[in-house]
Amino acid sequence: MPSTATDELSLRSAMPAVFLTTLVQAVAAMATLSVASIAPEVASALGVPTVLVGYQASLIYGFAMMSAMLAGAFVVRYGACRISQWSMLLTLLGSILLMVPHVAGIALGSLFIGIGYGLTNPSASHLLMRLVPIKRRSLIFSLKQTGVPLGGVMAGFILPPAAIYLGWQPALGLVGLAAIVLIAAMQYYQARWDDDRIPNAPLPRNPFYGLTIIWHVPVLRFVSLVAFCYGILQINLSTYLVAMLVEDIHIDLLTAGAILAAVQVAGVSGRILWGAIADWINRGLWMLVFLGVIISVMAVVVSSVSPQWSVPALYLAFILFGMTAIGWNGIYLSEVAKYSPEGQVSAATGASLSITYTGILMGSPLFIAIYQGYGNYADSFGVLLIPALIGLACALIAAQKTKSHL
Repeated sequence: MPSTATDELSLRSAMPAVFLTTLVQAVAAMATLSVASIAPEVASALGVPTVLVGYQASLIYGFAMMSAMLAGAFVVRYGACRISQWSMLLTLLGSILLMVPHVAGIALGSLFIGIGYGLTNPSASHLLMRLVPIKRRSLIFSLKQTGVPLGGVMAGFILPPAAIYLGWQPALGLVGLAAIVLIAAMQYYQARWDDDRIPNAPLPRNPFYGLTIIWHVPVLRFVSLVAFCYGILQINLSTYLVAMLVEDIHIDLLTAGAILAAVQVAGVSGRILWGAIADWINRGLWMLVFLGVIISVMAVVVSSVSPQWSVPALYLAFILFGMTAIGWNGIYLSEVAKYSPEGQVSAATGASLSITYTGILMGSPLFIAIYQGYGNYADSFGVLLIPALIGLACALIAAQKTKSHL
């Protein structure tokens, strides 16, 4: 059978895995953004300032960072599909705890959601590396990563209206219902997809083992730093967009939620488009350089947003920002898988993601500090030009390092 026909057959057989891992990513991402998408309602109910939602995001990604570092060994021992189901179970438990009308409930729910979120990418990367033809890898990894902005779309379109008409607690409970559906759906494929698991594989004694892989492969080291920097912009755009539009620009919550959803749709479109281009030119790292340039420009543009801007202008600016600041992840994960040592994809992915999540973990408190200094969201986004430029520089170095790696 010709190579092209074989690739097409392999791709078709991989589509259920692509579809379900994308949905797992979407529900996990929806859970991470569930509080942020209805932040004014939750903050009012708990009697806390809206800007403090950033600490909840940091808590989620702090635990995601830790679980991602350990995920590789669990994937090998229990199977990628089973670990994906675990991530949804943790998302369900976390969503239930978020409904408790107390800051402690939000904190504990965020812990479970963060641990579950950290399991999603190492398990998905392990599974897709087995099933997807190499020539389609950037596109498929980008397609799978559309789950993150897709989760944001669901958070933006579904949760604000649900919070208004049903209350903020039932709105958060909808995420848990979606997690239950996915746990059941993945059970059909579990035995088939986990046939490579090693039941007696040791669990990690050194949680930092994966980081040694990253350190010893220069391309992985610098591409992880790219994700660290770009992740700071992504989390703050997703976390503070609604608060910025409601509190600084003075538009209503439903319109702000719709703009958040549009931004996440742009992220979906961007991930597919950039992934397809990266496969076409076979230069994934140079695509990360290109995206870094656009992200930097848009950080400057968004810093000029004011109440005088029309709603269509706000849509346009934030859609362009979302298409790039939320559109780089699939290419990044594809490049991590590409340059990982054989048999170490899940370990390297988890370790690299722990670096990404560290940036996200630091990014929200950093943004809060900047906001408290400037007193408005627009100027605070302008300061994020600094990590955007650092990420761009790291992408350039990573692209150059591929020559010595090859």
